[in-house]
Amino acid sequence: MRRIVWASVLLIAVMLGSAGVASAHAEYDRSDPADGATLAAAPALVQVWFTEELDTKQSTATVSDATGARADAGAVVSLDTADHKLLVITLKPTLSAGTYTVKWHSVSAQDGDADDGSFSFKVGAPTTTPPTTTPPATTPPTAPAAGASGGTKLPNTGRGLPAIAIAGAALVLLGGALVVGRRKR
Repeated sequence: MRRIVWASVLLIAVMLGSAGVASAHAEYDRSDPADGATLAAAPALVQVWFTEELDTKQSTATVSDATGARADAGAVVSLDTADHKLLVITLKPTLSAGTYTVKWHSVSAQDGDADDGSFSFKVGAPTTTPPTTTPPATTPPTAPAAGASGGTKLPNTGRGLPAIAIAGAALVLLGGALVVGRRKR
């Protein structure tokens, strides 16, 4: 009986330990320009860092203006061969004032899991409006966008087995082992 319990505990530990590896994603960490930044002048490139090393052949990013027109020069590269967590997007040299959206698709070099998301930045000084006699309506603060460090994370497509499902299966196995062990007595 003890052997069954210990074998079940070991199996649960192995399954839970591998769950983190199986469901890892190269998620948005930070960027330059930062999510929501307002820049006085257009940058020459956008740099996006991720939480894991990227498969640089499959990871992509695009930059578009408010109308949806491409603002990037079409090339996404890893800036430094020593930093595989970084994607660099070269921008067209003539960006005008406005809001730009960066959409990224990352593929983890570790396990091939994919993730998608976006963030935006503005070029040009923020516009100011003269004060009005009636104060503008205020809205309650909202929760920050998904993604711990900024950027919007698009819905996961379900790749990778969640740790909760693995833990549940392991508990079912442990329960079955205990029942079998009691019946053998």
